[in-house]
Amino acid sequence: MSYVAFWADFIKYAVSLANELQSGNKRKTFDAIDGLLRSHSLDFCFDITTNETGCLVIFSPEGRFDDALSIDELLRAAPSLTAWTFLGRRPKKNLYDVAAIIRRLYILDPLQMRYRLQTEREGSVIEMIVPSTVDLSLEESKGMVNTFLWHAIGERRVMDQGIRGNVIFHDKPFEPTLSAEELMSLLE
Repeated sequence: MSYVAFWADFIKYAVSLANELQSGNKRKTFDAIDGLLRSHSLDFCFDITTNETGCLVIFSPEGRFDDALSIDELLRAAPSLTAWTFLGRRPKKNLYDVAAIIRRLYILDPLQMRYRLQTEREGSVIEMIVPSTVDLSLEESKGMVNTFLWHAIGERRVMDQGIRGNVIFHDKPFEPTLSAEELMSLLE
């Protein structure tokens, strides 16, 4: 794979892409970056946003270690650009921002859920306890808990420490449980 060729193309459009994103044209900017990645046969999950220092491209391995290694390699070849910052994992976010993401994607409020933290040899398992009436497939529930963890804890930490998530569909859990805030405090 030619990461250098991708970055050479990205540099050509970097200023116009930054201007588009900062003007509020997130969809157009996302599609343009996605097109650049695809034109170089790079199939990475990513998101874009802005902050006080400029524009960000946040690549995500989505829990896949092979993709994480490829993203790390891609970022080693990344240029230094004034308007852009490139990250290789989703960073930890404010819990209330994470809740907004989950509500938008899954129509559930993770702040209303209860949690259990279990420690195993391979790492921690965080169980999100969801009412049994919630209509989520197993795949959707796995996506929801992973999205929650990647944003609430940070994707690098989740992967490096082997933290796994699981959804338990139950109305009244037996063991003592934690709120999302208590869980985050324990993990700090």
